[in-house]
Amino acid sequence: TKADVYSFGWLMLEVFLGKTVEHIRPLQKKMFLTDHGPVNPQVANIQKRCLQEEPSQRPSFEEIVGCLKTALDATEGESKFKCS
Repeated sequence: TKADVYSFGWLMLEVFLGKTVEHIRPLQKKMFLTDHGPVNPQVANIQKRCLQEEPSQRPSFEEIVGCLKTALDATEGESKFKCS
């Protein structure tokens, strides 16, 4: 559902920062990966789209997976870790 997509946007932030959102800025309604340093622009864009106020503007999980695969493919040669 679109509510799950919204939650996934917050989860992405927690995973990338290694902290729960409550420990980062408890009073801020929205936070984006780009607020916390350099990040792959494709990943930052999908996270920002997940947090859109209007549910119809949020991507589907199919689109999220496709975008994340594209971002991973683009950076695979740069990463010292391989996820398989």
